[in-house]
Amino acid sequence: MSTAQIKNLLAGFIAIVSLTLVSSNTFAATPDGVGPWADTVKSASQGLRKDGSVVPVVRSDSSSALGVAEDTTADGTFYSLGFGGVIELGFDNGISSGVIVVEATNAGYPAEKAKIEVSENGTTWVTAGEVNQDGEVSTPSSVHCAKYVRITDVSNAGDFTDATADGYDVDGVKASGAACSPEPCEHIVVQSNTSKVATVVSSSANTGGNKAQGNAKDTKITTGSAKSNVVVVATGNSNTAVLPDCCSGKKTDVKISGNGAKSKNTVVVGNSSKKK
Repeated sequence: MSTAQIKNLLAGFIAIVSLTLVSSNTFAATPDGVGPWADTVKSASQGLRKDGSVVPVVRSDSSSALGVAEDTTADGTFYSLGFGGVIELGFDNGISSGVIVVEATNAGYPAEKAKIEVSENGTTWVTAGEVNQDGEVSTPSSVHCAKYVRITDVSNAGDFTDATADGYDVDGVKASGAACSPEPCEHIVVQSNTSKVATVVSSSANTGGNKAQGNAKDTKITTGSAKSNVVVVATGNSNTAVLPDCCSGKKTDVKISGNGAKSKNTVVVGNSSKKK
């Protein structure tokens, strides 16, 4: 084989490899913005395969879980959690009703399972349920409008005979129901003031040592001293302000006014406090 023929073969081989790589990367859908599918990756922590090895790179791009599900098992279209792995996804539109999770699995494969949690602020999570491959869970009643979904692999590695099994594969996550917006944190702060005032009056008078001089006509009496004590006690002054739950995890501005000169007030938000 001539040198020119060898170069042509190599060039053809490189072209085929390049085409394969480009094709696998273009499979994954892009975020759909105001649509119902996941738009951003908040965080991802990938687990390992059954044999303890790392998940292949082609299955490790967390952004492959975004956008419309391709509903295929082609590498590059989904994100493999790995056993025990976790991914948190954000939605530009809110989740009012529930979450539909599309999973990539070949027919006849053991059950791949995941726990689904939702959150309004990305900090406080509420369990919505568990899915086995493709599945749907409802938004818990305590969640008004979720903006985040957390998916955790809970597959049993012992069910898999394939040493390279890599747990739950997230193809796409879709919000069900009408789009919603989180409840704005613009509520009147509930404030109460408690004050107890106790007034104790203790009065005593003693006019001992009186003297009278004569009693035929006018009588002159000289009395002793008299004392009276009055005590006023004010206790239990307190002022309590309760912020609405929707403000959890968000920036909060607190304003105190009309408290009088030289008064001392304590404001506590979370674990921080300021005195004015």
